[in-house]
Amino acid sequence: MVSRQAERPGELPALPHDVTLAVEDPTFMVATWRNVFFSMWCSAPTVAQLETVIRIQRPMWTQHPKNVVAFSYIAKMGFSQLNISSEVRKAIDESARLTDPHARASVHLIAGQGFFLSLVRSLIAGIHILQKAPFPLKVTDSEADAVAFLVPHVGADVGPVARAVIARYRARMGG
Repeated sequence: MVSRQAERPGELPALPHDVTLAVEDPTFMVATWRNVFFSMWCSAPTVAQLETVIRIQRPMWTQHPKNVVAFSYIAKMGFSQLNISSEVRKAIDESARLTDPHARASVHLIAGQGFFLSLVRSLIAGIHILQKAPFPLKVTDSEADAVAFLVPHVGADVGPVARAVIARYRARMGG
């Protein structure tokens, strides 16, 4: 059940009572619900942020062995986000090495339309195909598609929770 929405101007939308908000700042947010790990981004990740993701996911690996569902929301994607340092690339690879054995499914919701974002979604999907991820993965621009993909892997209707988390992040980052 989703909690009430923000009632005062400037107040962030409320999250369901059973969502744990682990990190929240204007460019990066992490929340968990049951076996779902939400990561929200609007800038290229930093090594510290990726280390935070691992630190927050570790308890989920024990609580939900081989059953963690990842929901990544990437907003305001631009060329600068593709230009990441070798240290960040190494941290991304290490993060994947650590998290993949615990994953049941993953979805990347890359918000926005246009040729560039379509190309980015295709590139990310292609990379995952070449890496032969040991779990189902979807890359999309549609919130509805992302939620529909995850429902059978979560075992519950993740839609209201995902919409609430996304709404809060959009409000937090200013749009």
